[in-house]
Amino acid sequence: MRPFLASVLAAAVVLGLGPASAPAADAPNLSGGRLVIYLGQLGGRGCAIDRRLAARIRAAARGVPIARVLVAPTCSARMTARRVFGRATVDRSLARRAGLDRALASRPRRGNTVVVGPARALGLPLARGEAWVFERGESVLRLRPDGWTAFRATRQPARFQEWSVDSSSQVHPHDIWPAGDGTVWYTAQFRGAAGRLNTATGAHREIALGPGSAPHGVIADAAGNAWITDQGLDAIVRVDRVTEAVTVYPIPAPDSNPNTAVFDQRGVLWFTGAAGYYGRVNPSTGRVDVWPAARGGGIATTSGPYGITVTPDGVVWFVSLRGGYLGRVDPATGSLSVIDPPTRNSGTRRVWSDSRGRLWVTESFVSRLAMYDPSSRRWREWRMPGVGSGDPTGHPYAVCVDANDKVWLTDFSTNTLQRFDPATERFQAYRIPTADSLVRQIVAVDGVIWGAESATEKLVAFSAVGQRART
Repeated sequence: MRPFLASVLAAAVVLGLGPASAPAADAPNLSGGRLVIYLGQLGGRGCAIDRRLAARIRAAARGVPIARVLVAPTCSARMTARRVFGRATVDRSLARRAGLDRALASRPRRGNTVVVGPARALGLPLARGEAWVFERGESVLRLRPDGWTAFRATRQPARFQEWSVDSSSQVHPHDIWPAGDGTVWYTAQFRGAAGRLNTATGAHREIALGPGSAPHGVIADAAGNAWITDQGLDAIVRVDRVTEAVTVYPIPAPDSNPNTAVFDQRGVLWFTGAAGYYGRVNPSTGRVDVWPAARGGGIATTSGPYGITVTPDGVVWFVSLRGGYLGRVDPATGSLSVIDPPTRNSGTRRVWSDSRGRLWVTESFVSRLAMYDPSSRRWREWRMPGVGSGDPTGHPYAVCVDANDKVWLTDFSTNTLQRFDPATERFQAYRIPTADSLVRQIVAVDGVIWGAESATEKLVAFSAVGQRART
């Protein structure tokens, strides 16, 4: 039998193929105990450690129940444990692989066990200040220094609801939007249909969009009609809320690969084309305009223009996944200005405006949430609080902003819905009930966060205040 750590490392190598690799197990709850947390010592061979980093981890870990703190027989490990947790029990067996294997494979009876030792001893990626969480002998989460707080259970009543939209063949619900009448629109990507769920009864049905259809994004207008970006038809498709009649608006660009759409304040629909375009549809006239985007486009994980949003002042913004930029579109002329984030090739995937016109962006390839403020022309970035064992880069995907300017995003790597508070700059993770859900788009309506679980044939709604989801 292979040693425990060797088997863990082998699994990480197999799974660690970048953003497209298989997601990790559900993120653990640090408040529940019975976990083993390996924290790399905050210094080298001597006794000196990074005290500022120790203070950050101590603040983040406050409230996490810890039963034992075991440390390897190094001065740096002892100092790290005492500075962060206030105590240390030296375990000389941790100097040997067999002893470390046993400690990480154990299951504490109460609280959590923390093991502190050299980062290199673990044999897994571990930057200074990071920790690996082991659950029932398996590595499930790499914690950032400030990430302990996010994976503690919140005291707020939290409620998830899920509805199955399973069909005779795979549905792959991709995007979702409430219609405002008790039903929810979703794109049944693999069925070439618009889906409609009655949230009160759980009944759902599909409306065929035409031969070759492959719908991606969906948004509802003020009347509750669905507007869909259809990659198979290379068109924008409207589905009437009352009659369910389908109207197709072809895009005058070859294989534009329409991705996501948004309405501006005048009721004009703007959309992105992942093959390297952005455009608009005037619903009152049916006219479609399209422009080539900077840095081209592509398909799959190398696609170009992706998420799109409108700020309160009426300016249209989109992000390019392959191009790695934020684009500003003049709504009058359609002209484009490119703004690059601080991190190159970051995988800018989705974008959402808050009430102040700040742009919140998921950077999928570098495990960050970013914000650009047009008024100051400044960027800020925050690393995601944890990374699952199946995806060493992390994978923040969808993002939206609620009525209180709190930012919500989904993380494929940890199968969580994350809430980010700009005032405190802290994340709070909520575990999505169904494992490996792959929620690709979310929207906040009346205090409820809606999402489509593309990998599980389900739709999901989350309320942080416990009320029943409604549309």
